[in-house]
Amino acid sequence: MDLRLLLFLFYATTTFCNGAKILALATHCLADAGHSVTVLETNDKKYARDFGHGIKTEHIYVPPDPRKTEDSKEIIWRSSRSGFYIAQVYNSVGDKALKMMIEYDPETFWRVVNGTWDLLVVDELFAVHGYGIASIHKRLNGTPYIVFSTTVMLNSDSMTNALGRCWVCRVHMFISSVAELIYKPTYFTHRLANFYQHFTEYIVQPFGMMHLRDLGINDFTWHQYFRGASAFLSDQIDNIGFPVPEGTEINNVGAMCSETNATLPNALEAFISDPKSKGLLLVCFLAI
Repeated sequence: MDLRLLLFLFYATTTFCNGAKILALATHCLADAGHSVTVLETNDKKYARDFGHGIKTEHIYVPPDPRKTEDSKEIIWRSSRSGFYIAQVYNSVGDKALKMMIEYDPETFWRVVNGTWDLLVVDELFAVHGYGIASIHKRLNGTPYIVFSTTVMLNSDSMTNALGRCWVCRVHMFISSVAELIYKPTYFTHRLANFYQHFTEYIVQPFGMMHLRDLGINDFTWHQYFRGASAFLSDQIDNIGFPVPEGTEINNVGAMCSETNATLPNALEAFISDPKSKGLLLVCFLAI
Protein backbone atom coordinates (compact mmCIF):
# COMPACT_ATOMS: atom_id res chain seq x y z
CA MET A 1 0.00 0.00 0.00
CA ASP A 2 1.28 3.45 -0.93
CA LEU A 3 0.72 5.70 2.08
CA ARG A 4 0.28 9.33 1.08
CA LEU A 5 1.50 11.27 4.11
CA LEU A 6 1.30 15.05 4.53
CA LEU A 7 3.53 16.57 7.20
CA PHE A 8 3.15 20.20 8.32
CA LEU A 9 6.18 22.24 9.32
CA PHE A 10 5.24 25.71 10.50
CA TYR A 11 7.72 28.59 10.68
CA ALA A 12 10.49 26.06 11.25
CA THR A 13 9.31 25.61 14.83
CA THR A 14 9.57 21.90 14.26
CA THR A 15 12.42 21.05 11.94
CA PHE A 16 14.42 17.97 11.19
CA CYS A 17 17.47 19.53 12.83
CA ASN A 18 16.10 20.50 16.23
CA GLY A 19 13.60 18.72 18.39
CA ALA A 20 12.01 16.44 15.79
CA LYS A 21 14.62 13.77 15.13
CA ILE A 22 12.27 10.95 16.07
CA LEU A 23 9.63 12.23 13.67
CA ALA A 24 12.29 12.70 11.00
CA LEU A 25 13.49 9.11 11.42
CA ALA A 26 9.95 7.76 11.09
CA THR A 27 9.34 9.94 8.04
CA HIS A 28 12.56 8.78 6.40
CA CYS A 29 11.65 5.15 7.05
CA LEU A 30 8.26 5.63 5.39
CA ALA A 31 9.84 7.34 2.39
CA ASP A 32 12.53 4.65 2.07
CA ALA A 33 9.78 2.00 2.14
CA GLY A 34 8.27 3.52 -0.98
CA HIS A 35 5.50 5.61 0.56
CA SER A 36 4.71 9.08 -0.74
CA VAL A 37 5.72 11.67 1.87
CA THR A 38 5.05 15.37 1.36
CA VAL A 39 6.13 18.20 3.66
CA LEU A 40 4.21 21.48 3.66
CA GLU A 41 6.89 23.93 4.71
CA THR A 42 5.76 27.48 5.54
CA ASN A 43 8.39 29.98 6.65
CA ASP A 44 10.31 33.10 5.66
CA LYS A 45 12.86 31.14 3.61
CA LYS A 46 12.63 31.84 -0.11
CA TYR A 47 13.59 28.31 -1.11
CA ALA A 48 12.35 24.94 0.03
CA ARG A 49 14.70 22.62 1.85
CA ASP A 50 15.69 19.23 0.50
CA PHE A 51 14.86 16.65 3.15
CA GLY A 52 16.27 13.81 1.09
CA HIS A 53 14.96 10.23 0.94
CA GLY A 54 12.65 11.16 -1.91
CA ILE A 55 10.50 13.39 0.32
CA LYS A 56 8.50 15.96 -1.62
CA THR A 57 8.22 19.56 -0.42
CA GLU A 58 5.39 22.02 -0.90
CA HIS A 59 6.85 25.37 0.12
CA ILE A 60 4.97 28.58 0.88
CA TYR A 61 7.03 31.70 1.44
CA VAL A 62 5.70 33.87 4.26
CA PRO A 63 7.48 37.26 4.32
CA PRO A 64 8.95 38.22 7.70
CA ASP A 65 6.87 40.70 9.64
CA PRO A 66 8.90 42.75 12.17
CA ARG A 67 5.68 44.00 13.73
CA LYS A 68 4.52 40.44 14.39
CA THR A 69 7.88 39.64 15.95
CA GLU A 70 7.58 42.58 18.33
CA ASP A 71 3.98 41.66 19.15
CA SER A 72 5.10 38.13 20.01
CA LYS A 73 7.86 39.43 22.29
CA GLU A 74 5.38 41.70 24.04
CA ILE A 75 2.92 38.86 24.58
CA ILE A 76 5.49 36.35 25.82
CA TRP A 77 7.95 38.43 27.83
CA ARG A 78 6.46 41.76 28.83
CA SER A 79 2.79 41.27 29.58
CA SER A 80 0.39 39.32 31.75
CA ARG A 81 -2.24 37.73 29.53
CA SER A 82 -5.53 36.73 31.09
CA GLY A 83 -7.95 34.23 29.56
CA PHE A 84 -9.52 36.93 27.41
CA TYR A 85 -6.23 37.42 25.55
CA ILE A 86 -5.68 33.79 24.51
CA ALA A 87 -7.43 34.58 21.22
CA GLN A 88 -5.01 37.45 20.56
CA VAL A 89 -2.04 35.13 20.90
CA TYR A 90 -3.24 32.80 18.15
CA ASN A 91 -4.50 35.65 16.01
CA SER A 92 -1.18 37.52 16.06
CA VAL A 93 0.87 34.45 15.15
CA GLY A 94 -0.84 31.56 13.36
CA ASP A 95 -4.02 33.17 12.06
CA LYS A 96 -2.24 36.06 10.37
CA ALA A 97 0.21 33.59 8.84
CA LEU A 98 -2.71 31.59 7.42
CA LYS A 99 -4.07 34.76 5.82
CA MET A 100 -0.68 35.49 4.26
CA MET A 101 -0.38 31.95 2.87
CA ILE A 102 -3.71 32.27 1.09
CA GLU A 103 -2.85 35.72 -0.28
CA TYR A 104 0.80 35.17 -1.29
CA ASP A 105 0.67 31.64 -2.72
CA PRO A 106 -2.94 30.51 -3.21
CA GLU A 107 -1.97 28.01 -5.91
CA THR A 108 0.28 25.97 -3.61
CA PHE A 109 -2.00 26.36 -0.61
CA TRP A 110 -5.17 25.14 -2.31
CA ARG A 111 -3.28 22.38 -4.11
CA VAL A 112 -2.37 20.97 -0.71
CA VAL A 113 -5.85 21.53 0.71
CA ASN A 114 -7.50 19.76 -2.23
CA GLY A 115 -4.94 16.96 -2.38
CA THR A 116 -5.67 13.35 -1.52
CA TRP A 117 -3.97 12.16 1.66
CA ASP A 118 -4.07 8.96 3.69
CA LEU A 119 -2.56 10.50 6.83
CA LEU A 120 -1.73 14.00 8.08
CA VAL A 121 0.79 14.87 10.80
CA VAL A 122 0.24 18.36 12.21
CA ASP A 123 3.01 20.33 13.88
CA GLU A 124 1.86 22.54 16.71
CA LEU A 125 2.00 25.14 18.41
CA PHE A 126 0.63 27.82 16.10
CA ALA A 127 0.05 25.87 12.86
CA VAL A 128 -3.47 27.23 12.40
CA HIS A 129 -3.47 26.19 8.74
CA GLY A 130 -2.64 22.68 9.92
CA TYR A 131 -5.63 22.60 12.26
CA GLY A 132 -7.87 23.69 9.41
CA ILE A 133 -6.61 21.31 6.72
CA ALA A 134 -6.63 18.35 9.12
CA SER A 135 -10.17 19.18 10.26
CA ILE A 136 -11.42 19.48 6.68
CA HIS A 137 -10.05 16.11 5.60
CA LYS A 138 -11.31 14.47 8.77
CA ARG A 139 -14.84 15.78 8.26
CA LEU A 140 -15.10 15.21 4.51
CA ASN A 141 -13.05 12.06 3.99
CA GLY A 142 -12.49 10.60 7.44
CA THR A 143 -8.74 11.03 6.94
CA PRO A 144 -6.86 10.36 10.20
CA TYR A 145 -4.46 12.94 11.55
CA ILE A 146 -1.73 12.81 14.17
CA VAL A 147 -0.89 15.71 16.46
CA PHE A 148 2.85 16.06 16.95
CA SER A 149 4.37 17.40 20.17
CA THR A 150 1.21 17.81 22.19
CA THR A 151 1.03 21.27 23.66
CA VAL A 152 -1.95 21.92 25.87
CA MET A 153 -3.61 24.88 24.16
CA LEU A 154 -6.10 25.46 26.95
CA ASN A 155 -5.54 24.11 30.44
CA SER A 156 -8.84 22.24 30.21
CA ASP A 157 -7.45 20.30 27.23
CA SER A 158 -5.55 18.17 29.73
CA MET A 159 -8.93 16.76 30.78
CA THR A 160 -10.00 16.24 27.16
CA ASN A 161 -6.81 14.27 26.56
CA ALA A 162 -7.26 12.36 29.84
CA LEU A 163 -3.85 13.40 31.11
CA GLY A 164 -4.82 12.87 34.72
CA ARG A 165 -4.22 16.45 35.80
CA CYS A 166 -6.21 18.39 38.37
CA TRP A 167 -7.17 21.79 36.96
CA VAL A 168 -8.19 23.07 40.38
CA CYS A 169 -4.70 22.50 41.80
CA ARG A 170 -3.00 23.84 38.69
CA VAL A 171 -3.14 27.60 38.35
CA HIS A 172 -4.27 29.14 35.09
CA MET A 173 -1.58 30.40 32.70
CA PHE A 174 -2.38 33.93 33.79
CA ILE A 175 -0.73 35.03 37.01
CA SER A 176 -0.51 38.75 37.56
CA SER A 177 2.94 40.25 37.19
CA VAL A 178 1.98 43.38 39.12
CA ALA A 179 -0.14 42.08 42.01
CA GLU A 180 1.35 40.23 44.96
CA LEU A 181 -0.72 37.10 44.37
CA ILE A 182 0.15 33.59 45.46
CA TYR A 183 -2.35 31.06 44.11
CA LYS A 184 -3.58 28.74 46.86
CA PRO A 185 -6.30 26.29 45.79
CA THR A 186 -7.40 25.88 49.41
CA TYR A 187 -9.00 29.35 49.16
CA PHE A 188 -12.44 29.44 47.54
CA THR A 189 -11.87 32.90 46.07
CA HIS A 190 -8.69 31.70 44.37
CA ARG A 191 -10.47 28.68 42.89
CA LEU A 192 -13.27 30.97 41.69
CA ALA A 193 -10.80 33.32 40.00
CA ASN A 194 -9.07 30.33 38.43
CA PHE A 195 -12.39 29.06 37.05
CA TYR A 196 -13.08 32.51 35.61
CA GLN A 197 -9.80 32.46 33.67
CA HIS A 198 -10.52 28.99 32.30
CA PHE A 199 -14.09 29.84 31.34
CA THR A 200 -13.20 33.02 29.47
CA GLU A 201 -10.92 31.01 27.18
CA TYR A 202 -13.97 29.28 25.76
CA ILE A 203 -15.77 32.58 25.22
CA VAL A 204 -12.97 34.12 23.15
CA GLN A 205 -11.80 30.90 21.46
CA PRO A 206 -13.78 31.42 18.19
CA PHE A 207 -12.31 34.91 17.70
CA GLY A 208 -8.64 33.91 17.65
CA MET A 209 -8.58 32.04 14.33
CA MET A 210 -11.02 33.90 12.14
CA HIS A 211 -9.36 32.90 8.86
CA LEU A 212 -10.27 29.26 9.39
CA ARG A 213 -13.58 30.39 7.94
CA ASP A 214 -11.79 30.86 4.63
CA LEU A 215 -11.42 27.08 4.67
CA GLY A 216 -15.10 26.59 5.43
CA ILE A 217 -14.62 25.92 9.16
CA ASN A 218 -16.93 28.04 11.27
CA ASP A 219 -17.07 25.93 14.43
CA PHE A 220 -13.48 24.99 15.30
CA THR A 221 -12.82 24.06 18.94
CA TRP A 222 -9.76 22.61 20.62
CA HIS A 223 -11.97 20.01 22.27
CA GLN A 224 -13.16 18.67 18.93
CA TYR A 225 -9.70 18.89 17.40
CA PHE A 226 -8.03 16.82 20.11
CA ARG A 227 -10.85 14.26 20.26
CA GLY A 228 -10.59 13.77 16.50
CA ALA A 229 -6.85 13.03 16.56
CA SER A 230 -5.88 9.41 15.96
CA ALA A 231 -2.63 9.67 17.91
CA PHE A 232 -0.27 12.05 19.67
CA LEU A 233 3.47 12.12 19.13
CA SER A 234 5.78 13.70 21.68
CA ASP A 235 9.43 14.65 21.45
CA GLN A 236 9.89 14.88 25.22
CA ILE A 237 10.75 11.73 27.14
CA ASP A 238 9.18 13.10 30.32
CA ASN A 239 5.82 13.45 28.55
CA ILE A 240 5.43 9.70 28.15
CA GLY A 241 3.92 9.37 31.60
CA PHE A 242 1.21 11.98 31.21
CA PRO A 243 -0.45 11.78 34.65
CA VAL A 244 1.19 14.31 36.95
CA PRO A 245 0.94 14.03 40.74
CA GLU A 246 -0.02 17.37 42.24
CA GLY A 247 -0.92 18.67 45.65
CA THR A 248 -2.30 21.78 47.27
CA GLU A 249 0.97 22.50 49.07
CA ILE A 250 2.48 23.98 45.88
CA ASN A 251 2.29 27.78 45.78
CA ASN A 252 2.21 29.28 42.29
CA VAL A 253 3.45 32.84 41.97
CA GLY A 254 3.85 35.36 39.16
CA ALA A 255 6.67 37.72 38.31
CA MET A 256 5.94 39.99 41.26
CA CYS A 257 7.97 39.25 44.40
CA SER A 258 6.11 39.85 47.64
CA GLU A 259 9.38 40.90 49.30
CA THR A 260 12.27 42.71 47.64
CA ASN A 261 15.79 42.28 48.98
CA ALA A 262 17.80 45.50 48.86
CA THR A 263 21.15 43.71 48.77
CA LEU A 264 22.44 40.38 47.56
CA PRO A 265 24.60 37.98 49.58
CA ASN A 266 28.29 38.79 49.17
CA ALA A 267 29.08 35.62 47.22
CA LEU A 268 26.23 36.18 44.76
CA GLU A 269 27.03 39.88 44.42
CA ALA A 270 30.67 39.07 43.63
CA PHE A 271 29.61 36.51 41.03
CA ILE A 272 27.19 38.83 39.22
CA SER A 273 29.57 41.80 39.38
CA ASP A 274 32.52 39.81 38.05
CA PRO A 275 33.62 41.62 34.84
CA LYS A 276 34.52 38.28 33.24
CA SER A 277 30.88 37.17 33.33
CA LYS A 278 29.69 40.29 31.45
CA GLY A 279 26.41 40.15 33.32
CA LEU A 280 25.63 36.59 32.22
CA LEU A 281 23.76 34.59 34.83
CA LEU A 282 23.07 30.89 34.29
CA VAL A 283 20.27 29.22 36.23
CA CYS A 284 19.96 25.44 36.36
CA PHE A 285 16.78 23.63 37.37
CA LEU A 286 16.92 19.97 38.26
CA ALA A 287 14.78 17.38 39.97
CA ILE A 288 15.92 14.58 42.22
